Amino acid sequence: MSESQRLRYVVSILVIVASLIGGFSTYRQYEAGLHEKKQLLYAQVRSLASLIEAVARFDRGTFKQQDKATAATLSQLFDAFADRVDFETAQEIQFVRNTERGTEIFLRYFGRNKNQNVIIPHENFLPEHVRRAASGESGTGFFVGLHGEGILAAYTYIEPLKIGMVVDVDLWGLQKPYLISGATSALFAAILLIVAAWAIIRLTNPIIARIREKELLNATIVETAHDALVILDSAGSIRLANPACNAMFLWSPKELQGRHVSVLLPPEAKANKKITEFMRSTEPGGLNLNEAEGLRRDGTTVPVRISASKQEYGEGEWCTLTIQDLSREKQAEFTIRDLSRRLLEIQDLEREEISRDLHDGLGSTLVGMKLQVQQLCQASDANADLKQQVLQNFNDVINQTRNISNLLSPFALRHLDIAQALRKLVTFYDARSEGRQGHVEKGEQMPWAAVNAEIDDGDYRFSETATMQIYRIAQEAIQNAVKHSQAKNIWVQFKKEAGAMCLVVRDDGRGFDANSVKQGQGMQILQERAAIIPGRLTVTSRPGNGTEVRLAID
Repeated sequence: MSESQRLRYVVSILVIVASLIGGFSTYRQYEAGLHEKKQLLYAQVRSLASLIEAVARFDRGTFKQQDKATAATLSQLFDAFADRVDFETAQEIQFVRNTERGTEIFLRYFGRNKNQNVIIPHENFLPEHVRRAASGESGTGFFVGLHGEGILAAYTYIEPLKIGMVVDVDLWGLQKPYLISGATSALFAAILLIVAAWAIIRLTNPIIARIREKELLNATIVETAHDALVILDSAGSIRLANPACNAMFLWSPKELQGRHVSVLLPPEAKANKKITEFMRSTEPGGLNLNEAEGLRRDGTTVPVRISASKQEYGEGEWCTLTIQDLSREKQAEFTIRDLSRRLLEIQDLEREEISRDLHDGLGSTLVGMKLQVQQLCQASDANADLKQQVLQNFNDVINQTRNISNLLSPFALRHLDIAQALRKLVTFYDARSEGRQGHVEKGEQMPWAAVNAEIDDGDYRFSETATMQIYRIAQEAIQNAVKHSQAKNIWVQFKKEAGAMCLVVRDDGRGFDANSVKQGQGMQILQERAAIIPGRLTVTSRPGNGTEVRLAID
């Protein structure tokens, strides 16, 4: 709609409203004026009647014959009205009486004009107010005059003279000032409204244009958004939804309107309760649910992320939910975990192959060489200390090879359960074990710590993959404590707690600030191994208070 069309519509409506208001106001004033005029007219009639009655009583006291007394009173009445000039121009006064020939208007005064002896036969039209006055009644009201005009009349009966008196006023004379006033007011109001409407439209056009532009932009964003947008009222009913809800929840926006938000969330979901609490809360801010489940129309669930915010609307608050479908994100996470699992499995297989090569190949060769060297030493006349040193070097190399082979692929897992394998792992790192004086890794002498074990025996039914990951997590946690924490004591626990199997590796080393230190590759590998089991891995540490690695398996 163009600006000129809007202006015409607005002006037309305002003029109609102004006319109705002006007409109603004029009508109320006219009604009040008529009521006042009726009272005044009747008071005037009664006042004149009382005066005439007083004159009639005086004349009766003066004249002994009644006819003469009545004639004298009427004569004075004629003379009095001949001289009166204070009646309104539109006002008419009539004196009437019933005779054998009909109702006689024997004195009629209209403005300053006087007529006498107008006889109205009984069979002719007789105005109601005239008939009532001639019949001895008193009152006031709206009637039809002799010529069909509308009049306001007051009438009464003068008993001493047996005549009726009528005073009437033409309604048009009463209505005319009010009609002129009402028309003038309506016209003036219409002009003011036209000017005001033009000014308002001119002033608001730029504002309306900006609002429409923003509404169009918002509507475009809502309609084209990939995330589901749902607006709730204070009762939790859906007032508005965008088309993305159809793809995510299999509900069309129209079907969702009026339904409770619970149709989009599983009945027992925590998100249901949290959204309800958020809507009832008076605290500022929003709500973010990074891990939630949505409920599709067919009963299946979809992983979602929900953000909620509140806005004032009317007398209450409305809530806007932005729901993001995490299906692809979860699928990507699953794919990454699967790739990580396969990568770790490949690494473990490679370690096992290298370990087997070291054990079966290099280890066997070194043992054979040691036997040959022993034979040479026995046949040689060389120094005995030198012979002993050569043999000890061979023993150290063989032990180091076995240790590396065992670290790469624990042989205990092939023949023992997880509990026994963990005990052998503890023994390997425990400085108190017989013959343990430290070992060499990457050319450096590594320290040893006192490793304490609290491992429960049991029928642990873990898969081969899960068993390997549990062992590797324990191995890497102990090795990190030995290499990096400067720990003197390490505690390893493997037992059931609160219905879950827990592996705990704790040390008394220097610790670190877990909140400030970025997650390194070693920590990521631990998390990936825990996800393969699957299990929940947490690391707790503070500077000076050591470190605890906890793995919980349901």
